[in-house]
Amino acid sequence: MVLTFYVNSASKETLDKTEFMTQVGTSRTFNEFLEMEIDRPNFCAAYDGNAQILTANYVHVGVPFNKYYYITAMSLDTARRLNLELEVDALMSNKDEILNLDVIVRRNEFVEPNYMFDDEFPINSDRKEISKIQFPLLEIPTGYYSEYILVTM
Repeated sequence: MVLTFYVNSASKETLDKTEFMTQVGTSRTFNEFLEMEIDRPNFCAAYDGNAQILTANYVHVGVPFNKYYYITAMSLDTARRLNLELEVDALMSNKDEILNLDVIVRRNEFVEPNYMFDDEFPINSDRKEISKIQFPLLEIPTGYYSEYILVTM
């Protein structure tokens, strides 16, 4: 399994971390698995003395995983083997699928949703207020009854 090491400066909440990643060292093949869980694998391989790899905090694990991981622990044992404990980065690993979703999202990492009520954003004076407005009874399909309608301005 080929591992490519990076120094990642992006926050965990960032979906696409590509522009925040700098590759360190060369890609390496790790053949020994200490734990083979896809979301928290542990790898072990002979250490070749490349000190750049020791600065990495992020790694891409190739086929069959093909996922990105945070390095949660890295150590050298007495046999000069490099031991890695990893934790999956679900956002970066699935970014293409996430970006191709056709959904309405409640939050966005780049644009503040000014017209959407969100209790995690404090209400400022420049924000629109959401209020209920009672309308006369409209013709609604059988089985549904409501005196309210959502209006967005």
